[in-house]
Amino acid sequence: MRAAIEVTFFILEEKELEVSETSRRKKRQKKSRKNLWPLAVFFLAFALSVGFSLAAQLIMTGSVLAVALILIFVLLLISIVFDIIGVAVTKCDDKAFFAMASRKVKGAKKSLFLLRNADRVNSICCDIIGEVLSILSGALGMVIVGILLVNANGVWEIMTPVLIGAAITAMTAGGKAVTKTIAIKKAHGIVFAVGRILSIFGKG
Repeated sequence: MRAAIEVTFFILEEKELEVSETSRRKKRQKKSRKNLWPLAVFFLAFALSVGFSLAAQLIMTGSVLAVALILIFVLLLISIVFDIIGVAVTKCDDKAFFAMASRKVKGAKKSLFLLRNADRVNSICCDIIGEVLSILSGALGMVIVGILLVNANGVWEIMTPVLIGAAITAMTAGGKAVTKTIAIKKAHGIVFAVGRILSIFGKG
């Protein structure tokens, strides 16, 4: 009887050690992933910047002023949209999505995934995509300045780059300020809409 009890305790201790080791391994893996995140952000920002810059360069080659203006507005619009998503995931409550996921509502699981990774989603949307597109908009603004300065002289040589730069900055800041309020008030609907779009590419 005593031997059986000792064996039982030994087995229990072994299981506890296994659970403890598994828990420590998971913590190390999570810590490792957190340490790699800044590096992943760097490479993602670099890749997106190169990709968008090349695309803009190809579109702008041999183009006219109207195309450059349209491209700036498109980039600013995309930047603002991603900024809305980034803010919404940090302000949205996940309780409603758990109930929706239990009823197998399309997009609910993807929405929960976004909320569970809210800090990273916010970083990608606001700090990477948003900032890269804003910088590219500024660079395209300088292209427009170059086009306008061909026939400019006197005071307009100084004022043209100042006014173009100020206009782009104002549109970016103003657009994000207005839409940030919308993102906070309509966080649930925005996250769910993104979740439904993502569900097209996978289950959930």
